[in-house]
Amino acid sequence: MINNNDQVMIEDDIIAIEDIKDITKNFLDNNGDGYCNYCNGVKNLKSSDNPNEAIVSLQNGKKTTYKKFIAVQNELTKAYFELRHDYSINALKKPLDKLSKAEQKQAKEAYPFIVSEAETK
Repeated sequence: MINNNDQVMIEDDIIAIEDIKDITKNFLDNNGDGYCNYCNGVKNLKSSDNPNEAIVSLQNGKKTTYKKFIAVQNELTKAYFELRHDYSINALKKPLDKLSKAEQKQAKEAYPFIVSEAETK
């Protein structure tokens, strides 16, 4: 059973914090406009166009605990890390920890960390 402390809202859906990573990865990797030649998304027209256009927007309530805020941030970071890792393996043919500085930059540019934090309601 999931308690309220382990849940957040995405759009109008209440989800478990541990689901944020996969939802974020699907959103970022969607490739809705077909621009991304390294994306593996389903091209959902209601999701992001491509990773360079995708913006993850966070909005916290006044009663959001720091612990929950950090938990959400951690899941977002994991999503970006996994996408960059997959990119490095598939496009650059080596793991992230073996990339040169230029290749690290390329992986970060493939999936730029674009997160907007809205004001607390």
